[in-house]
Amino acid sequence: MQPVGEIARNGTLNAPHFSQIFRAEYGMTPSEYRQRALRLP
Repeated sequence: MQPVGEIARNGTLNAPHFSQIFRAEYGMTPSEYRQRALRLP
């Protein structure tokens, strides 16, 4: 699993492309990830 910063540095040029790569790596969209992170205590 790549760190998010690594995904961003590997040539993603736009938000849809970043979201596709993020979903492939983390199994969820960036929005889903953010929502889960905000629910943590």
